Amino acid sequence: TEEQLTKINSFAKRTLSADEVFCFPNKLAGDMIIPDRYIKLSKELLEVFMTNAKSGVSLLLDHSWCPDGFFGLGGRPKAAIPYGRTFDAKMEASTVEGETITLNADHYMLRGVEIDGVSTDNLIQSIEAGTLFDTSIGFSFSKGVCSVCNEEYYSRDCKHYAGKTYEIEGEDGVTRNVLCYVTAKPPGALWENSLVFDGAYPTAGVLSKAGEIVENQNGIFEVVTELKGIDPTKQLVATYSNRTGITT
Repeated sequence: TEEQLTKINSFAKRTLSADEVFCFPNKLAGDMIIPDRYIKLSKELLEVFMTNAKSGVSLLLDHSWCPDGFFGLGGRPKAAIPYGRTFDAKMEASTVEGETITLNADHYMLRGVEIDGVSTDNLIQSIEAGTLFDTSIGFSFSKGVCSVCNEEYYSRDCKHYAGKTYEIEGEDGVTRNVLCYVTAKPPGALWENSLVFDGAYPTAGVLSKAGEIVENQNGIFEVVTELKGIDPTKQLVATYSNRTGITT
């Protein structure tokens, strides 16, 4: 639309015409508890992500910025080259079970471009055909709150473990089973959104072994599978896709 093209051209260094660009909407994330990881993105953090997406974050392939071996097809080293960009975003009520809100973003990419051996026209055709359908955001957060005691999950004050169920007596005197999960809250940031092949290729999203220290041009990373006991001053970097959530 003309409104979309105006927003796109606010990012472009030259004026783009409608026939030069391809636009598509995409659900970035929601507030559902991430399966197997027991992490939930708070509304406040999603609002931060929405602001970031409106400012324009990169559309990548395979989380190529991650340390070699963390994610991607067999952990092959790739340059973090954007194939597109977000240009707008909004929060919406969700009809998905276990989810109340979703964050959706509009993306654009330039037609007829080949970058690092990947054609944007081929990506566009695959998106339109429905064969390239999964995306995964890369983001950071610095605060995690326990759902059972409302304390900082990483601190000594929290005695609970994500994924376990505890019998907790409520204010009404009734004892209930409460699932422990971590609610991720600001400060944080949406770094990028990636087109990924999660579910189509078994090697996508493979983690290095827990505890491994990896250093690359982005800094030093340690792979973790258990969030308890992490230094609360350390920033957590994670990915969140339609089916998986992996934290590093």
